[in-house]
Amino acid sequence: SFVIGDAYEVRTTKAYEETGPRLTPIYEKWTPTARLAIFDNFPWARGAEGFHWGTSQLGLEQPAPAQYWLEQDGSAGTPIIEYDGNDEKLDYLLYDVTTVGLQLRRPAQVAIVGTGGGRDIHSARLTGAERIDAIELNAGIVEALRGPFKSFAGGVYDLPGVHTIIGEARSVLTRSEQRYDLVLLSMIDSWAATAAGAYTLSENNLYTLQAYRLYWSRLSATGIVSTSRWMGFESMRLLMLVKAALEAEGVSVPRDHIALVHAGRVGTLLMSRSPFGPNQIAKLQEICATRGFELDYPAAATPDLALGVAALLDAGPQKFASIGLRLEPPTDDAPFFFQLVSPLSRLDDKTVQLGGFNAEGVVALQTLMITMVIVTLVLFFAPLGASRWLPRQPGFWRGSLFFLCIGLAFMFVELSWLQRFILYLGHPSLAVAVTVGCLLLGAGLGSIVSGRLGLPRAGRWGWLAPLIISLLNLAITPLFSATLGWPSAARIVVTGLALAPAGFTMGMFFPLGMVRFGDAHKAWFWAVNGAAGVLASVVSLALAMELGFAAVGIMGAVAYVLAWLLLALPRSPTGATVLPS
Repeated sequence: SFVIGDAYEVRTTKAYEETGPRLTPIYEKWTPTARLAIFDNFPWARGAEGFHWGTSQLGLEQPAPAQYWLEQDGSAGTPIIEYDGNDEKLDYLLYDVTTVGLQLRRPAQVAIVGTGGGRDIHSARLTGAERIDAIELNAGIVEALRGPFKSFAGGVYDLPGVHTIIGEARSVLTRSEQRYDLVLLSMIDSWAATAAGAYTLSENNLYTLQAYRLYWSRLSATGIVSTSRWMGFESMRLLMLVKAALEAEGVSVPRDHIALVHAGRVGTLLMSRSPFGPNQIAKLQEICATRGFELDYPAAATPDLALGVAALLDAGPQKFASIGLRLEPPTDDAPFFFQLVSPLSRLDDKTVQLGGFNAEGVVALQTLMITMVIVTLVLFFAPLGASRWLPRQPGFWRGSLFFLCIGLAFMFVELSWLQRFILYLGHPSLAVAVTVGCLLLGAGLGSIVSGRLGLPRAGRWGWLAPLIISLLNLAITPLFSATLGWPSAARIVVTGLALAPAGFTMGMFFPLGMVRFGDAHKAWFWAVNGAAGVLASVVSLALAMELGFAAVGIMGAVAYVLAWLLLALPRSPTGATVLPS
C-alpha cells in the first residue's frame, strides 16, 4: 500500500541530517509557515552549559537547567528551557549579551519580536518586566509549548504578565496602542523560513528603515530598541540603519542615542529615545564588567573600538563601498538587509569572502542570470540559422517580440509585487499563495473575457494594463500604511481586490497575441514566452536588489506598453507595422 506520510518524511535539512540519538526529533509538525522539529537536547552543545547567543567565559561557567531545542525548517533554532518556577535557575540568561538592554533600564513594558521557545520571555521576567507582549509568527510553536511541552517549559506563554500575540511583528505593532520601555529583537533572522533555500534571497521587512521608525514610534519616553546581530558587517549595517532611522525621526545628534555592546560573536545595538547620559554609560560599563561583556560605543574600554564606531557613523555606508560592500540602510522597497554585495557588479573572491554565505547566494544568482540571458538570446535568434526547419511568415518577428515582452512584463510585475506583499501578509509562504493566486485568478478571467470582446475592441483597451500596474505601484505604500494593522483575513481580501483587476488586464494579452499573430508559429510563441518568463524570474530579483521593487514593477508596465503597441498598431500587407501619421 502507498503511505503518504512515509513519502514526505524529512531527515536531511539545510543545516544537518536528522540521524542518531542527538539528532532525532521527539516532535515534528508541519505548519503553514515552517516545519517544526523539537529535540530533547541541544545537539550542538559543547558540554552541559546553557545555550547562549553571545557570552564570555564567565557566562559559560554559569549553571543552567535542562533544555530542548526547536528548529524551524532546519535553519532557525531556539531553545526551550525547563522551568519549574524557580527563577534563580535562569540567572545564566543575564550573561548573554542579548539581555543587556533589559538590564540597563529594567523595563516595565516589553515587546519581544519572535519569542520562539520562550527564552526572551524568561529574560524579560528576570529583569522585572510587568507586561510582556510576546509576538510570535508561527502559531505552531505556541501550540507545542502550550500542549505537549507545557509541563517541561512551565507554561512559558501563559506566565503572569505575558500576553501572547500570534502575528507578524510589524502588523502587530502597527495596530498596537502600547508604549514600550523596550522592543527586543534578539537574533531574529528574517529569512527564518528559507525552506532549504526556496527563499534564500527573500526578506520579511524586520530590518528596514520603515520598521525601525515603527519600533521607535512605539517607545516610551525613555524606551530602547535592542537588536542583536552577528558582529562584523551585519552589525555595521545595523548601525547605519539605526542612524538613518534616528535622522528620519528628527534626532539632531543620532550618535548620542546609540550604544553597542558585544560578547563573543554577537553584538547588541541599543537605540534609545533619550540620549545616553553619563549615568547610563556608567551603568552600561558596570553591566559589562559584571557579565563579561565588552562596551564598544560610546565609551569603550579600548579607545580604538569607540573611534572605529564613531568613524563609521561619520563616514556612512560609503566607508566600505571601495571593496564592493553595501551598507546602505534597507527600505521596504529593497529590504535586503543580509545582502551586502551588488548582483550587478563584478565580485572578486575577497568581496565574496567578506560578504559571507549570503554573498555566495548572490554569486549563484549572477551565474544563473548570465546563463539565462545567453539561453534566451540564443533561443530568440535561433530562427536566423534555422529557417529551413522554422519558416518565417509575416508577423513572425513582431509576434516573437510581443510574446517576449509579455513574458518579461508578467514576471517583473508578479515577482515585484510578491516580494512587496511579504511585508503586508507577513510571511513568504502566505504571500506566494495569496499574491500568485489572485494574479492568476484575474489573469484567467481576463483570458476568458478577451475572447468574447474580440481582438479589435480588446486591443484598443490594452493600455489599461500598464496604467493599472503603475497606479497600483504608486498606491502600495500608502495602502500598506493605512491597512497593515488590519486582521490577516481583511488584508487577504484587500490583496485580492488590489491584484485581481491588474491580473485581469494582464491576462488578456496572451490569448489576444495568439489570435493577432496567426496559427503558424503558436508553438514558437509559447517557447519564447516561457523563456522570457524564466529569464525575468531571475533578472527581476537582481534588479530589485539594485533598484527596488517599485522600479521593477514600472519596468513591467513599460514592457506592457510596448506589447500593446505591437498588438494594436496595424500591419501593412507585407507584415510591417504601420505607425500612425
